[in-house]
Amino acid sequence: MSRHLSKTLLISHKKKFIFIHNYKVGGTSIRKVLSLYQSEIYRYLSNLLWFAFPFLRDKTRWSLSKHCSLMEIEKVFGEKLNEFELFGFVRNPWDYEVSKYEYMKQNKKHFQHSLIKNMTFEEYLEWRKDNYKTQLAFFQSENNFNCKVFKIEDASIIENYLEKIVYKKVQLPKINTTVRNKYADYYKNERSIKIVSDIYKEEIIAYNYEF
Repeated sequence: MSRHLSKTLLISHKKKFIFIHNYKVGGTSIRKVLSLYQSEIYRYLSNLLWFAFPFLRDKTRWSLSKHCSLMEIEKVFGEKLNEFELFGFVRNPWDYEVSKYEYMKQNKKHFQHSLIKNMTFEEYLEWRKDNYKTQLAFFQSENNFNCKVFKIEDASIIENYLEKIVYKKVQLPKINTTVRNKYADYYKNERSIKIVSDIYKEEIIAYNYEF
């Protein structure tokens, strides 16, 4: 398995960072760069536990999912989290939902592929409004751990930030992209736009996102 395709948490004990990997925000590109700084032993053992002992998933430091939230991480790390730089990303919510929709439809291995594969985008959003997790929910902390959250659209800011963490020039590749049109093309009516604005109103306000 390629390093960046690991199923478990991206953590570097040497560089002291933890990447909190929200869905569909360029995370695979981030992992492509930063997985080089992850302990080979950790990567191997965590993936071994992940596949061999599913009942341990998200219950130990060695078997946290790559998509686990900050709250899930702090439950097993406790105060040790203060030793790490914590960071993650958000994305324009309307673009975010298009990306998830197309990924779920195109990826036959996705656990919800069969559920939405025949849905129109409007039907998908009607389903999504009752089945969602906000992006900022990934970064909420019960113990006020500081997590930096960047807009994935700010590529140069992100690259500069990562360079300060790894002390090396960083250029993010574009991988794991989904074939799709511009996100605005998917929204055929005001209701669809409003569904997304209602779900992600916190992100929209905090990061000045617009349709």
